[in-house]
Amino acid sequence: MPLSEVKPGMIATIRTVFEGDNVEEFQAEILAVMDSFLGPRLDLIVARLKGDRVGVTGVAAGMSGSPVYVGGRLVGALSYSMGAFPKEPIAGITPIEYMVKVGTGKPVTRGASGPALSQGGSAASAYMGQFEPIQTAVVTSGVPEAAIRLFAADMDRLGLGHMVSGGSSASSSTSIAADRAPLKPGDSIAAQLVTGDISFAATGTVTHVDGDRVYAFGHPGLTNGTGDVPMARAEIYLTLPSLQSSTKISHVMETIGTFRESRLPGIAGVIGPKPVMIPVTVNVKSTETGLKQYHYQMIDNKEFTAPLVGVLAAASVFNTPDYSDEMTLSLAAKIQLDGHQDLVLNDLYSGVAGTPPAVATMSRDVAGLFGAVFANRFEPIRVTSVSLDISSVEKGKISFIEGVYPTRGEVAPGEKAEFRVLIRPYRGERYTKKFVYRVPEGTPQGTLSVYIGGAGMIGTTERNILARQISQADDINQLITLINRLRTSEKLYMKITRRLGGAIVLNEVMPSLPPSVLSTLGANRGAGEVTPLAETTLHEEEIVLDEILIGGTMVPLNIR
Repeated sequence: MPLSEVKPGMIATIRTVFEGDNVEEFQAEILAVMDSFLGPRLDLIVARLKGDRVGVTGVAAGMSGSPVYVGGRLVGALSYSMGAFPKEPIAGITPIEYMVKVGTGKPVTRGASGPALSQGGSAASAYMGQFEPIQTAVVTSGVPEAAIRLFAADMDRLGLGHMVSGGSSASSSTSIAADRAPLKPGDSIAAQLVTGDISFAATGTVTHVDGDRVYAFGHPGLTNGTGDVPMARAEIYLTLPSLQSSTKISHVMETIGTFRESRLPGIAGVIGPKPVMIPVTVNVKSTETGLKQYHYQMIDNKEFTAPLVGVLAAASVFNTPDYSDEMTLSLAAKIQLDGHQDLVLNDLYSGVAGTPPAVATMSRDVAGLFGAVFANRFEPIRVTSVSLDISSVEKGKISFIEGVYPTRGEVAPGEKAEFRVLIRPYRGERYTKKFVYRVPEGTPQGTLSVYIGGAGMIGTTERNILARQISQADDINQLITLINRLRTSEKLYMKITRRLGGAIVLNEVMPSLPPSVLSTLGANRGAGEVTPLAETTLHEEEIVLDEILIGGTMVPLNIR
């Protein structure tokens, strides 16, 4: 039914699943058509729901996309609700004429003959500004609540904050199960974000099926844009009533196709083969339970992939039977990219009283790796596989630098300077490490800055330099190289600098440049290819430890 024919007072029939896979019907009264509510020339139909079921549940998460009919003609999809604690079940309906344009390249607006003003008078104005998209019910299986909490802010930002535990028997089948009837309006449907040992899916309702084309949700459901997401059937265990927000608790079934686009009026996809996913393997080795291996398939999406891989890393550790917050975790991560060198991260993480658990910091770093690559400004990238090898021990392994003591404060060129570093392990005995620096012949008089500490302390002194190098990177390969060079927490570093003319040229640090060279390079500063440096690094070395190191300091060394 065209939007121009929709009038207040019409009685509509809505189809959805409350339990199992049985599509049920209830009634609604059209109250108004709100002009340009969704955007310019994008109207929203307002209705009051009627029936015993919805009288108890109201508008429930997971109802998004439930088809609305008047006189047997499809009007649109149930898609918006009045927020928390409504006194009656008032809902918004996305017109079907908008939804069927998703994925066609046609402009999603009403026709010129559509309403120019809100129909329904004061009824429409009473609801303006109070509607929001029906919450997308995100059903998880095998995901510990602690892993979700670590990325709660990311999930909320992506519209996936309403999570419930469910179940999954999603198979790798690329076609509809032979014993099932064809997909029909009102059926439950799921957009699968993760499959395998963990299931993570956004659930809603089918609005319209046109051949192999499927339209659902009536609002983006996921973030706006293109991108292949597996489409799966779903069954409803029950619809749980709640004064704040009722929810369909569902069970994700077999994969039957691919959602291709998520736009303002809804999501659209095709029944058939499922999309290519990113294989993720996580090996967790603990002292008591030995090696446990987890296998996942994850969508390739610039918005979702980074936080999802963080959730998978955290969930794999939390699912280890002997997990504790004070574990020390050793991570060897490798992300294989099509046509580029691997992205790697090797680091040590520990949690002790007063610090975040190791799993929180580790999973954040893994997510950050993905985020840096997916957000690159050079080219779209394709991840071919992810492997995370995580080893754990029961006690926290963390140490603090209590002091740095040079044996000499002044040396001549050719002489040696020694630096003793006093380290105290958490609840352990202090010990020392030593650096020896031989001042090169010909070093001019002046003062050197000797930075000694862990990766955090040294990284703080280099933050601006790294930011400039990243901003000057010319391609994705240079960006990956910079990421792979990042310092790691289980090493003690010494870095010696002095105030000499240097510069970052095309993202490479060039120390101790003569004034004439700096002057010549300065002509390119406006192009962002050259950044002068106040300090130049003369020497670096590191000592590998078996624990995480925190702290550090700078001591001056005078050259006479």
